Amino acid sequence: MAKDDVRYVRAPITEAVLDIQIAAPNGLSLSSLASLQQAAGGGYNSRREMFAMEGKLTGGAQVSASAKQQQIGFFFGRSDNLRAWQARLTGFAFNHFPPYTSWKKFESEARRLWTAYRSLAEDVRVLRIGLRYINHINIPLPSVEISHYLHTYPQISRELPQVLSGYFMQLQIPQDDISSVLIINQALMTQAEPGTTSILLDIDLVRDIDPPQGEQEIWNLINEFCQRKNTAFEACITDEVRRVIA
Repeated sequence: MAKDDVRYVRAPITEAVLDIQIAAPNGLSLSSLASLQQAAGGGYNSRREMFAMEGKLTGGAQVSASAKQQQIGFFFGRSDNLRAWQARLTGFAFNHFPPYTSWKKFESEARRLWTAYRSLAEDVRVLRIGLRYINHINIPLPSVEISHYLHTYPQISRELPQVLSGYFMQLQIPQDDISSVLIINQALMTQAEPGTTSILLDIDLVRDIDPPQGEQEIWNLINEFCQRKNTAFEACITDEVRRVIA
């Protein structure tokens, strides 16, 4: 099982998301998904329809384009805007917004809602499991040397000006022992708190190769994802960041 998160008073997590995609089983319908709002409970009193957009390009003497949207499920939110979850024809997601509490509470609520979702249809086949933590690290101005705050960052040739007004970097690091990929996205944010600059540190663990199907195996993997997320975050930041968020 995953250990609880390292506790930071000013944890920079802006959203934590567990997403499980499935092959749409027979018998799963929009009406059955809608019924989950009451059946699952938990104070998720608001409901929004979710749609997928499909485009079509037609060639020939005259090229034309068309688009249509199709409802794929529902987004259920709480009135305090701290948590939400998605029930889709092709999957499930649980969203946790700040302030972040703990992995134990996140995992418990996500498992409860997933169990309600999975009970709607037999023979659910999981296609992809992902756990993503989005962090916004606010660093005091006036000057910022990224290497003072992050161990993982883009390095600029000394023959170029050592100033950045923006950047985006993505790393995809195989986790071969669990047939997964660790994806790290990093960027300078366009908006930050007054007197600071903000760095995006987006950590995503994904498995879409032969994902587990049994409940215990699914949650064993998700808990392993949490451990690796914690390891990746701590490996990326320096003590300067720890002082900012402690």
